[in-house]
Amino acid sequence: MSSPSPGFAGLLRRVVSEYPVDQIGQGISEHEIRTDIEERIPSQIRQILDDENLVVKASAGKGRWTSIPWVAILDQRETNSIQEGIYVVYLFEPQEDRVTLTLNQGVTEIKNDLGTREARRHLEETARSVRKEFDPAGFSAGHLEFPHASSRNSLYGPGTIFYNRYELGEIPDDEQIVQDLKTIVDTYRKYASNGSTPGDEPNSEPDSYDGISDATEAIRSKLKQSGHENWLDTHLTRSILSQWTAALRGFGPNTQPSPEEVFVFDQIETLFEQVESELEEFRSNLGTGSVGDLSPTETLFIVLVRDLQSKLDLTVNMNHVKFLNLRGNEFNLDSECEEDSEEAAGDDAEGFPIAEYFENNREEITVWRFTSHGDDYPTIYQYGAIQFTDSQKDDFDKIDRGDVVVFYVTQDTKNDDLSSPGKGLIGCGIVSNKRTKNESWWWNEFHGNTDYRNIVEFDELYVTCDIAEIELDTSIDEKPDSTIEAEIAAIKRDRIPHETLKERSQELRGSDFPVVSVLVDLHVEKAENEELVEWVLDKFSTRVTKIEYDRDEIDVLPEEESPNRADEIASQLVSTGQVIFHGPPGTGKTHTARKFSRWWLNDQLEQPTEEQLRVVTFHPSFNYEDFLEGLTAKQDETGTVTYDIEDGIFKRICRDAERAYRDADNPSEADPYILIIDEINRGNLAKIFGETITQLERNKRLGADEEVIVELAHSGDEFGIPPNLYVIGTMNTADRSIALVDAALRRRFSFFSFPPNYDVFTEEYDFGSVGVNEFLDDSPRFHQILENSIAALQVINANILDSGELGKGKRIGHSYLLGLNSAKDVRDAWYYNILPLLEEYYFEELGRLQASVFETEDCDLFDIQNRKIADFDIETLNAELERLLERTDQPYLHPT
Repeated sequence: MSSPSPGFAGLLRRVVSEYPVDQIGQGISEHEIRTDIEERIPSQIRQILDDENLVVKASAGKGRWTSIPWVAILDQRETNSIQEGIYVVYLFEPQEDRVTLTLNQGVTEIKNDLGTREARRHLEETARSVRKEFDPAGFSAGHLEFPHASSRNSLYGPGTIFYNRYELGEIPDDEQIVQDLKTIVDTYRKYASNGSTPGDEPNSEPDSYDGISDATEAIRSKLKQSGHENWLDTHLTRSILSQWTAALRGFGPNTQPSPEEVFVFDQIETLFEQVESELEEFRSNLGTGSVGDLSPTETLFIVLVRDLQSKLDLTVNMNHVKFLNLRGNEFNLDSECEEDSEEAAGDDAEGFPIAEYFENNREEITVWRFTSHGDDYPTIYQYGAIQFTDSQKDDFDKIDRGDVVVFYVTQDTKNDDLSSPGKGLIGCGIVSNKRTKNESWWWNEFHGNTDYRNIVEFDELYVTCDIAEIELDTSIDEKPDSTIEAEIAAIKRDRIPHETLKERSQELRGSDFPVVSVLVDLHVEKAENEELVEWVLDKFSTRVTKIEYDRDEIDVLPEEESPNRADEIASQLVSTGQVIFHGPPGTGKTHTARKFSRWWLNDQLEQPTEEQLRVVTFHPSFNYEDFLEGLTAKQDETGTVTYDIEDGIFKRICRDAERAYRDADNPSEADPYILIIDEINRGNLAKIFGETITQLERNKRLGADEEVIVELAHSGDEFGIPPNLYVIGTMNTADRSIALVDAALRRRFSFFSFPPNYDVFTEEYDFGSVGVNEFLDDSPRFHQILENSIAALQVINANILDSGELGKGKRIGHSYLLGLNSAKDVRDAWYYNILPLLEEYYFEELGRLQASVFETEDCDLFDIQNRKIADFDIETLNAELERLLERTDQPYLHPT
């Protein structure tokens, strides 16, 4: 007899108390608690709220049990995704024995756009703005900590607007739980409706104001009455560009719009365009009027931005006639507006974005000094990135997104044929990303033995040179020495000279400015260092220009539908770390490996990149040097041969996965990486994996209880396999049976059998469909020979099994008969693929092949006399297949 289903409060208690915390980070499976989270609780919420505008979503994890399962309620007027906007959400913390009901914010989109630090600031600003408008009874306001949050949900705390936290032993009864839910959802509904009240009618004839000041006073009064003075603030974080304050600060009006000022107004227009439809509805509910030729919505927008301007302490003047002209309106403002313009123009302290950023974030960021050669900087400026070799990986790992880097140039060059007089500081930037690359960018990557695989990227650089003098579209390898030398001179021309820097450093710190190593922490937590950095940024403010980089073209891994057995494969892959797909040729092993990998990585992550999936094919000559590391000979222009250690694909992907593992807030949820090893059994596995073979075991991975670190043979580098690296191998059992695979490797993999699958033909060709004939060439003949081929394939595979000579590993796979569109395609599949494979199996003994597989001594598909496959036509093939089907006793299913 089954126990009665618990009530709503009972479901919350059960999730908190019975959640499988020991499986967090492991493959997710069917489970009663998962059903509670993803089905039962959402169902009860829908019944309680009964609102078609509300959508309920829930998750216990994507592919793996998450540390913070959730159930979210989304108002479609505000958002349809938990990645952005505001929504109500239950956040379960089973490791802390509690659940929290919150009004919270989506963090993924804003984090991707702005980075963690800037996103945190925006989330907190939005939370404060909403709290000014609402005060739900029984709920607290403030920042929450979620100690087990992963890197992907680490911003749950700053995003929290209101919350009610229930400890396991203090979860109230159904009545109180339901009342709390209704209270916070009612607040959410009011927020999502932008303060509109049913039955409100907009003024049919909006007021007309005498000027901007009159409009501002009247509209502010209406805003105050509505309780929505901060309407624009709450829309700002998802509507405006990330450089809002940096771009606006200090840009006052001139007689003619400067390029910088036009950029400011472009941003303002961008904001207006993104909120215009919602603003129009809001204006209609307020009943505000217009001024001059401006529409009521435009008038309201100007007043809101004026208020926002004062809060942000900006000097741009929203009354200025150019703003109205740029909006496409001809309008003369009154004298009081002109006085406002003059007042704004009087403040000529033009801001420098990096200085302002440093001022606002100095306690959270590190300021680095990066040193490089003169001929490195044309490439740094071209790509917006600084470079580190694997031997400099410790420096690379220290830098965080959001840190500030100032650039120092030496008098040296990598190219000995160039001169580079002068040294000093030449620019700075804010770190936006860190990644690895495989292509050559820098001069000594093309002409030397250096490999800068690790790069730190910037969306913007502020540099002291005239950018027009640098050929940013041309690779350094394509530039003559004279061009590079001229670019170095341009880069250094307006630098902060080393002598000046040294003197100022001596004054403030009593020591020289550090320039020796590649990367130095300037330790701005010390007052004297902070003052020096402020001095440097002040110097930059009068001499730098900006280079912007478009980082939109990310190599995103394409999405994929889940293949057959996807959940089963995912569970084993997470459990063991590696799996092998084995079966006869043509059964879709490699296709499934790639399809599964794309599906699973997209299921785990919001936006996986192609770097997270790599493929290698083993063959008899593939060795340790190809897979892990080996010595590579390189000859320079003088003919001198040098030897360098080159990393193999396995070492490279392990390093990248390890970096993600080290950077993750919760290592158990580090971004996964997959290596597909095609035809894994064709290589000498023990020699290829070498000393790393033991490390494949889950309990020997980095961070595990029995972690194993080995020293690689050539470089002596310490090496471990991170837990977020997964290996999928494929092997044709026609080449080598599983029993012959190295035993040490075999016990470390899970195996999935891929036999011929005849059901796929029905899915592929939709036999019997009325419309199929319209789209296929030569339809009647094609259908007949295709159907006979599918039936014959079943007979041939049955005969292979019965003969005892070959075994199940040498059956013929179904994929040879997929993707065909004509009778000729079918004939070619037999002539070029299926029959040659059978010929190989039977060592070219065609007579024995005829007898065993085709059940005859005389088959027109073979030229026995000349010991080769005959040059047959479509009709001959179809006739022989029909003869085989007539004489066989083997069972088969005809497609129709």
